[in-house]
Amino acid sequence: MAGLPRGVAMVLWTGTAAVTLGLHQFWALPVALVLHAIFAAATRRDAYFFDIFVRAARAQRRLSP
Repeated sequence: MAGLPRGVAMVLWTGTAAVTLGLHQFWALPVALVLHAIFAAATRRDAYFFDIFVRAARAQRRLSP
């Protein structure tokens, strides 16, 4: 979706819609556009960026003894 993986775009724009329409915080739109551009650049540079990010976030934080 416009250069982003589908899941990332859905989370970004659903959250933005909730903040913008629900709370009437229109400053969230330019922030979301900037984040979309940054995420699209990261995806363009490495297509597996978000897959690796999710895997690293779920990884065990310490080594077993």
